[in-house]
Amino acid sequence: MLCVIVLCGCSSNLSFEAKDVYQLTVTDYERTHVFQTIEDAVVIKELVDSLNRAQTVSTAAMDLVLPLNRVVFLNQQGEVLLELGYYDDETLTLNGVTGRYWDSKRDLFYGSSYELPS
Repeated sequence: MLCVIVLCGCSSNLSFEAKDVYQLTVTDYERTHVFQTIEDAVVIKELVDSLNRAQTVSTAAMDLVLPLNRVVFLNQQGEVLLELGYYDDETLTLNGVTGRYWDSKRDLFYGSSYELPS
């Protein structure tokens, strides 16, 4: 008798939930100038949910144009949860995945076109 077990589950791209994020800071890529601080829980949840649902593509073997900006995810204590490059002026398409966010530490490009409010 052949038995097949199918496991279905939710996976997420991020190691934290929206409730863990207190603030988003948008800076230039080198983090020398802060352009925007976002504490709106709705915006934070929408972005985190979008990134968690997004397709990802490895950028390990790609030459990318660096984004002009960076989004820093901070918790209530001001600790950095994540930093992502942010292509705010346009979306990129890499290997069929279109998005705005790049994790340089993990070499991952996120297929999320979520645009932060200005």
